[in-house]
Formats: sequence, C-alpha cells, structure tokens
Amino acid sequence: MIINSKSDFITAINQLNIDTQFVFIKPNWINNKEGEYTDSKILGWLLEAIPDSKKIVIEGYTPWRGLIYEPGNDGNVLDVDLEGGKRYRDFYRSMDEDYLKTTGIGDLLAKYDTEYINITECVWDQSCVPPENITEEINRNGCSLSNPEFAGYFPTRLFELREKATFVSLTKIKSEFHIPVVGFSATIKNLLGLIPDPSRAKYHTGENMVGLDTALADIFLLYSLLFRKTKWIAEGIFTLPMEPFSPNPAIMKNQNIIFLGGNPIKVDTDVCGYLNLEPESSDYFRLKKTIVAKLKHFNES
Repeated sequence: MIINSKSDFITAINQLNIDTQFVFIKPNWINNKEGEYTDSKILGWLLEAIPDSKKIVIEGYTPWRGLIYEPGNDGNVLDVDLEGGKRYRDFYRSMDEDYLKTTGIGDLLAKYDTEYINITECVWDQSCVPPENITEEINRNGCSLSNPEFAGYFPTRLFELREKATFVSLTKIKSEFHIPVVGFSATIKNLLGLIPDPSRAKYHTGENMVGLDTALADIFLLYSLLFRKTKWIAEGIFTLPMEPFSPNPAIMKNQNIIFLGGNPIKVDTDVCGYLNLEPESSDYFRLKKTIVAKLKHFNES
C-alpha cells in the first residue's frame, strides 16, 4: 500500500479495526541512527489513529541506543547478557532517557498519554509471570520453547491486561540479504527486541547468526500466543534501510510503503515480494510459519 500523507496512514490503520481498551505497541528502537528506528512521526500517526485505547509502548534495552559508555579504560562496550547488563542499569536508563529526548519520542509519548514499559527492567525487577505458568499455557497449545528461559520473560502487567488488549508490531522494513538466516527484517523479526538481554548476542552467534531462528520462533510464539488479538505493521515510508549491517549500507528515501494486517506471515510475505526475496529462504520465517499454522486465532484472521 502507498502512503502519501498522515491521512492515508490513519485510514489504513482504521481498517485494522483496533477496538480494545489497551494497545501494546512494539516499535523498532535498535539505535538512533537514521533509518534504524521507528520514526517519531510514524509512531505519532499510529498513536493518533487509536484515540480510544490506552496506549503502552514496550521495548527492551540495547547497548547501542545512543550514548557511549565510558567507565574509564576498561574498554567495556556493554555487549553483555541479561545478568551482566544489570551492573550497568543506571547507564541503560540514562541512555534511554537521552534517546527519548533527542528523537522527540519522549514528548510524543507524553502528548498521547502513552506509557512506556521496558521489558528488561521488568525482568530485572522480577515483575514477570512465574515461568511455570507460561510454560503450562504454551504446552497446552501443543507448542514448546527451544529456549525455556523465555517463559520467565513475560511482564506481569502485560499478562494481566492481555485479554483487554491488542498487540501491535510496528516495524521498519530492512533488507539483510547478506545474512542468509535473516534475509529481511519485518514484523516478526521486530520481536527480537522483546528478548530482555541487552545485546542478545548469545541468541545469534557468529557470522551465520546461529540460534537466531529458534530465538525468534520462541519470542514470537510467546507474544502471538498470549495475545490473541495481534496486528502487524511493516513500513518503509520515510526511510528503508538496505543492508544496514553490511560494509555498504544504504537508505532508500520516501518509498511511502506500508504493509499491514492480522496475520504476520501474510504481511511479511508481502514485504518479501516488494524486496524481490523468496521468504522461504529465511530459516526464521519457516519456523514462524509452522507456529502460525498451529494457532487458531491466526487461521481465523
């Protein structure tokens, strides 16, 4: 779909029929480089399009969101796991504050009375659902987690509101052809940011990103199962990064495209068509397709 204005965007969002009391929005907040995060204007349009719902943005920390950590001469770049990252909690908080301020997103959240819940903070605060409760529900639906620790990563507040809420993945389209296990980034891969480890490096190790497919399958299963109402939005309206992590990155400007719907496989397949990519070439995409086939609410979309 081509979007030429805010009005076009809001019209498209209205077609999703989001009518729940709460809406949880997962944007794309990797870092503060051009094209690497959900533009504040796009997020603002979405918040404006759902005036009757209480809006809550959810995201986890990354070590690259803006500020440079300089603890002295120890050379630490915060490429750490969940427990190691907790030592730098004050830094992560200050980096998030700076990010929200410099991007204008903080003012935007205030304007639309939008709450921000940081997934990493929830895990560090031990304010998540007991993992055995999550595991039981996943098993009851005929599924399982390859990374069982993910069962302990679902915030209690999200769990308590899930029956009254819609989960929205709002992501930026990116091509990543040079990484075969990835291929492209759209609505499903956006959920990687909900794994609370700041760097998440252990879930995609080496040049081949070993483990990424199963990690993404797990976090996708967790959110798509626990939220029965989900919407999936992939946009390349103002910027569309091409190979952002390659030696020759580029950004396509003002492509004005958006793909959206209730089924993430359909949305991400449409993204692949735009990028002239075969979706089945991506390992993580194949795993998600298997999961979607098991979940009744997607088959009814």
